[in-house]
Amino acid sequence: MKKKEIPKKYIGKWVLLDKKKKVIYFSSSVSDVMEKGRKYPIDDVTIEKKLERGTCFF
Repeated sequence: MKKKEIPKKYIGKWVLLDKKKKVIYFSSSVSDVMEKGRKYPIDDVTIEKKLERGTCFF
């Protein structure tokens, strides 16, 4: 199964994802994403930073 490419507008940004990994909100500031995430139940959303494939977060 081929992985989908990450749209360029999300690369380097923090994103708020639903259970199906669809983007609800994105921003370059993690605090903005956390504020939006507080509107949803804890188990329904996750926050991730989208990086280009092959890069390391550390």
